[in-house]
Formats: sequence, C-alpha cells, structure tokens
Amino acid sequence: GLERKYEEEVRSECPHATGMLIVDSVLCEEKAFRPGDILLRMEGKVCINFVDLEALLDRKVGSSVAVRICRGGNELSFEADVADLHALIPRSFAELGLDVVHGLGYHAARRAHLPLDSGIYLARPGFVFESLGCE
Repeated sequence: GLERKYEEEVRSECPHATGMLIVDSVLCEEKAFRPGDILLRMEGKVCINFVDLEALLDRKVGSSVAVRICRGGNELSFEADVADLHALIPRSFAELGLDVVHGLGYHAARRAHLPLDSGIYLARPGFVFESLGCE
C-alpha cells in the first residue's frame, strides 16, 4: 500500500486531494507499469487527477516523461515513453463475403490482453467465417 510519507507529501502540495491515480491495466508490451502502481509524480509534479495527467501526456506524445510510482510500498523512478494512441488504431480493413477484418487495434488488444502486433481482428463475421463457426 501507500506509505504515510507519500500521502503527507501529496497533501502538503494538494490539501484538497481526495485520492491518487492507480494503474488499473496495461498492454502486454508494457514493462514499466503494473496494475496497482500508485502514481506519485510525473515530471516532478504531483499528479492526482485525469485532467492533469491527460494534459501532460498530450504534450509529451512521441517523447518520454519522468515518472515516480509506489509499487508494493517501494518507490520507483523511471522514464516512460508516451505513445500516440491514435496511431495504434487500425485505419484500413478488408471485407470478403461480408466478413470484415482489420489489424488488432489498441482497444481490442487491451481488452483481450494480446500484443498489438498479434494479427488481425474479426470485426464482423460474414459468410466465410460464420460457415467455419467463428463468431
């Protein structure tokens, strides 16, 4: 859990804070973060809400951010790359006999816990894949 010293540090800078950001899930490729990590600082500043987090990440797309987290009571600091999520969304698809397939996008990869480059995604089964029992 979160040690008292971290809570006091956040409260001294943000007296009206009611919580902190915790990593809920990560992509398979992600090695720096783990579910349950508590975000202590980003770029040296306390970051306790999604608005500030999103603004910082939007400014840093294509580069990296300095991150400090608490994992299992231990403090860890590292640089994290900030990817452009729009670039991870498939922009083309193939249709054959009402079947629709495209590359595996960010959302589907996260939901199924698959690597982003793991192949194609059957978006809509049509004649071909339905006849094979794929739904």
